[in-house]
Order: sequence, then C-alpha cells, then structure tokens
Amino acid sequence: MGERTVTTEATGTATCDPERAQVELTVARGGPTPDSARTAAEDGIERVRDSLSGNHRSRRTNVRITETTDFDDADETVVAAVSLAVDTDPDAAIDVVTAGANAGAEIDGIEFGLEAETRNRLYERALEDGVERTRRRAETIVECERLALGKVISIETTERALGEEPRSTLLDATSATPSARNIRPNPIDVAVDVTATYRIV
Repeated sequence: MGERTVTTEATGTATCDPERAQVELTVARGGPTPDSARTAAEDGIERVRDSLSGNHRSRRTNVRITETTDFDDADETVVAAVSLAVDTDPDAAIDVVTAGANAGAEIDGIEFGLEAETRNRLYERALEDGVERTRRRAETIVECERLALGKVISIETTERALGEEPRSTLLDATSATPSARNIRPNPIDVAVDVTATYRIV
C-alpha cells in the first residue's frame, strides 16, 4: 500500500496602502517649425515644474513632433508634445494634478504602487497565509476520516500580478473641488496561489 497523502489548494493574500504615486502630464504647443514648437512645449513643461511645490521628483518621458492642421493660426503647422512623469507621495498626487492643470498641462494619468521592499514583504505574508489555509483545509479533510495530518511533502506556489491601482485619467480631479481632493487610491493586494501535499498518518 502506497503512502497516503492529501493535496489542498488555497490563495493567500496580503494588503497594504500605496507608498508612491506617479502622475503623467503632457504639454502640447504649436509653431511654424519643429524647433519652435518644441521650444514652446519645453517652456510649458518648465512652467509646470516651477508650479510644483513639495518633495516631488520629475523627469521627461517622451517628446512627439507632428504636423497638424488643427491650429487656427495657419503659421502653426507643427505641434510638439512633451511628457513629464512626476513621482510623489500618494497624498500629494492630487496637488500635482491640480498644479499641472493650472499650468496648462494635460493630465494623462496617475498610477499608485509600492516600493520593492514592501512588495517582497507582502509576498512573504501572502505566502504564509496561503500555506496556513492549505493546512487547515487538509486537517478538515483528514479529521472527517478520523485520521491525522502529517508533515508537508511538497508545496507549489504561483504569485498573481500585483493588484496596483489601474491608470485613470483623473481629468475631473483638476478642478480641486473638495470631493476631488479627497480622492484616495485603493489598497494594493498581493495574492499567492498555494498547492500543498501533506502526509496522512
């Protein structure tokens, strides 16, 4: 008679509030030449940077130059768009959105996330939770047969994608109304699927 085992599956989870936020903004300006349009757009980005207060870190992420017929001025046949990513604290994200909009930028989106160390800590907590859940389920099964659960033989784990707050345009938040300023990101979840096999004694 072969060794008797029981295999159970469970999902462990751990949750934490976001630790960082990234706001993406774009300034688009027109001009008669690529150089003039780009210079105007870059000047607009600098005005956005100057309007930011507090502990923010910003960097340019993209520059696009295209021909256009959308401008009323016939001399402005080229449009340049310069994008800026601003890293800040979650609580300050709405302030960055408001300052950028007031400085003439288009708000492309905002994302929330965690630092790498926190991600790893959440994974460990979710793993412990998943293993504990599989053991409780296995114990329930064997107790129904009036048996006892032994040591674990094998464990397989699969980490699910980190449940970061999805990108949102937040264009309605640029008005800085009381309701907009109370916007808070959802907590971030880490989930680990666990499959464990235990010995029955």
